[in-house]
Amino acid sequence: MLLSGAQPLLLLGLPSSTTRRFLRVAPRALIPPPRRALASGPPLRLGLRAAVSEQHPTEVVGAEGRPLRVGLICGGPSAERGVSLNSARSVLDHIQGEDLVVNCYYIDSTMNAFAISPAQLYSNTPSDFDFKLESLAHKFHSLSDFAEHLAATVDIVFPVIHGKFGEDGGIQELLEKANVPFVGTPSKECRRAFDKYNASLELSAHGFLTVPNFLVEQKDKLAKSELDEWFESVNMNKENGKVVVKPTRAGSSIGVVVAYGANEAAQKAEEIISEGIDDKVIIEVFLEGGCEFTAIVVDAGTANDSDPVALLPTEKTTIRKQAEAMHKGPSKQKIFVIFGGDTSERQVSLMSGTNVWLNLQGFDDIMFNLHFVIVVLGCVASHDDTLDVVPCLLAPSNGYSPSRNQDFSDCSREVWMLPYSLQQWINHVKEAEAAVFIAVHGGIGEDGTIQSLLESAGVPYTGPGPIASRTCMDKVSSSLAVDHAHGVIEMPLPPPESIIFEPFIETDEIIISNKSENGSARHLVWKGENEWLEVTVGVIGKRGEMHSLNPSITVKESGDILSLEEKFQGGTGINLTPPPATIMSEDALQRCKKSIEIMANTLGLEGFSRIDAFVNVRSGEVLLIEVNTVPGMTPSTVLIHQALAEEPPVYPHKFFRTLLDLALERAK
Repeated sequence: MLLSGAQPLLLLGLPSSTTRRFLRVAPRALIPPPRRALASGPPLRLGLRAAVSEQHPTEVVGAEGRPLRVGLICGGPSAERGVSLNSARSVLDHIQGEDLVVNCYYIDSTMNAFAISPAQLYSNTPSDFDFKLESLAHKFHSLSDFAEHLAATVDIVFPVIHGKFGEDGGIQELLEKANVPFVGTPSKECRRAFDKYNASLELSAHGFLTVPNFLVEQKDKLAKSELDEWFESVNMNKENGKVVVKPTRAGSSIGVVVAYGANEAAQKAEEIISEGIDDKVIIEVFLEGGCEFTAIVVDAGTANDSDPVALLPTEKTTIRKQAEAMHKGPSKQKIFVIFGGDTSERQVSLMSGTNVWLNLQGFDDIMFNLHFVIVVLGCVASHDDTLDVVPCLLAPSNGYSPSRNQDFSDCSREVWMLPYSLQQWINHVKEAEAAVFIAVHGGIGEDGTIQSLLESAGVPYTGPGPIASRTCMDKVSSSLAVDHAHGVIEMPLPPPESIIFEPFIETDEIIISNKSENGSARHLVWKGENEWLEVTVGVIGKRGEMHSLNPSITVKESGDILSLEEKFQGGTGINLTPPPATIMSEDALQRCKKSIEIMANTLGLEGFSRIDAFVNVRSGEVLLIEVNTVPGMTPSTVLIHQALAEEPPVYPHKFFRTLLDLALERAK
């Protein structure tokens, strides 16, 4: 379903979450044929620049004229708001350059529009955004004012709002009325495609096969007899036939459930409507034994000649097939990607690797004469943008559990590329003259195993060496190592053999107040009676010269202990970097950072690590909690915020590059 009057925009190499739709520009923008766009430079930036130069032939924009002004819009009112923030960060990482000026905008859950800084875009979660908006962002009086601002200040808009207002034609219609060019499908087609029932009718009318379905609407009382008849018409048992029940107009898998039989299907449909997810629900036949694929479609045509092109489909649950497909084609520079492991942090490892990949691939000179390998799911890009990226899965062992007396020479575990043993994979990395970015969290990623194997093979890698890693993985060993570090670190001694007991540090809870009745802004509430805070601090640098970044405090949303999700995954927690001056004085902050640096140097850390500690907000005294030698590198990790709080700010792609440079320099 393509709009003949809309103009195409060629965008290749984007994350699938951003491009899993028709990529188009509103009618006022004209794009040249794809061959011209692919002549040189990153395709995304070339495509954006070309869109505006065709519309304004007398106005030079881009590398040889004034910078192209791009408006990046994220957020929105749907439950996919957190996904939208991740998409916006990914797009920003890809399109940064001297020939572009990116203005960032955010729409909150109540449809208020704000202008935000690029640094603020890296805030952890929607809660972060909402708390900081009134103090750090510019609020527009209305969406109409917002649209007028865009028409006057940007050349093209890149919307990455998912679900409601992003994919239902809302933001597109707003931009069309203001005559603002944008990436993506026009509003009419968005509305038609977003409604799953209407889309199925449209496709069926054009001869495409669709899944048999039954529509339930709030305005109509559900006729049970009609649903029974539908079950019979599709040859399904009305007592236990398996179906999928889902909203017609909700993004992703929101509200999607499985039901058995007509009675349960009707009940699930009514629950979706009563919960306010949608007032239209479809019941579909559950397809057994099939494979689910996703495909990206781009329009590679010209102004009056649409030419949709589907990129290679991807089976959502298959890794090996993707790896085999990547081996085919012309000779390319190889990138090996290893991810997985044994621990409960596998999901964080997956997110870390993806984020590292997205940030590192923006460097034109990143490869030199080496291949960089990222340990986790992810890929890297080279100066010629020609890569052969091979996913490598580090298979779990049988009953693996770290031990103080572990034999670090055990390389029997498999790496699936097609199958390699870990030692074979390391030999392969060495032959490729590769450096390794380690991001396997917990287990052999942090206890010195991988570090020891790589060091024995002479392969450069990020982070501390095997001794420091092994020490920091064991909290008892960490406490013993820092006990006499200039008298600034305190840990209870002697600890038991296998379990460490330590005094409970009483901290006052920090909460975010709700807006008062008079409409005053939300603010921090902290009694400060016990004078202790829990902080997370990143350290970076050479061995013996570690530099402490600004500490962060994370305001938890519930419970007594910060969850894994609040630390690393979007959607929860509020990160404050550095702690507000109303809570921690500047003198105490600097003393804290100095103590953290002494601790890092005492432990022999190098490259980068993360230290969790308690700090006294009056004196700056530090009490160690733990050291993470392979910290999470997800978009939501506080290390990203801490790097951005440096003077000048260090954006993620430069931060990750610095970590690689430290690894290579150590190898020399």
